[in-house]
Amino acid sequence: MIKCPKCGKEYRDDAVFCTDCGIRLHEQYTAPNTDAGADSDQHTYTAPTGEAYHNSAPSVPGAPSDGRVLSMWDYFLMELVTKVPILRIVMYCVWGFSADTNENRKNWSRAQLIWLAVGIVFTVVGIALAALLAGTTTAIFSRISDYMHF
Repeated sequence: MIKCPKCGKEYRDDAVFCTDCGIRLHEQYTAPNTDAGADSDQHTYTAPTGEAYHNSAPSVPGAPSDGRVLSMWDYFLMELVTKVPILRIVMYCVWGFSADTNENRKNWSRAQLIWLAVGIVFTVVGIALAALLAGTTTAIFSRISDYMHF
């Protein structure tokens, strides 16, 4: 086990960087060659000392900061509110397109709006097919009844 020279956190021997402060754990320093008879063309590289840079994602202005995980009660209340038909559509739109809404709630609301749109499309297609089938069936039975005399 080795310790970070900066923060003191312990790591396994094969660790390269400290996950807390980012400093390199195994610094290998090469002493400069001060031997007068040494070849002057041979250069050794010494790793720079200092802290490692931390590249973090840039912050986006206006991005929602409420990224917490929704609790069971949050989901319970969302389901309860959406049991009222008109209020359901209104709340899906408010939660789905508001800038200050929790990211989980926003994605859930958008998915529910998509399912609602799919349901409306299937309903319209189903009604159109039922009307077409009813018209065709009526025309067929009216022709058959012309041939039947009781």
